[in-house]
Amino acid sequence: MQPLAHLVDAVAEKWVAAENAPEAERSAVRAEITDTFRIGDQPELTFHGQRYLLRVFRVMGTSPAGSSGLHVEVHEISITI
Repeated sequence: MQPLAHLVDAVAEKWVAAENAPEAERSAVRAEITDTFRIGDQPELTFHGQRYLLRVFRVMGTSPAGSSGLHVEVHEISITI
């Protein structure tokens, strides 16, 4: 079992569902994710799930209201046979 991988996948799915939502909802989900997956002083960290990669990264300069300069990206892992 890889409990962290399952957590990463669950959070990634939550972000994918919120990506096209209104900004207020995206900001709330982004804040929840960045509070859970803290990157400390690092400019970025990538968390590996079984189905997704979750990247939390810092953006220098101005940032959208409520994003605190941290952003989230999700990449689905594709396996070709």
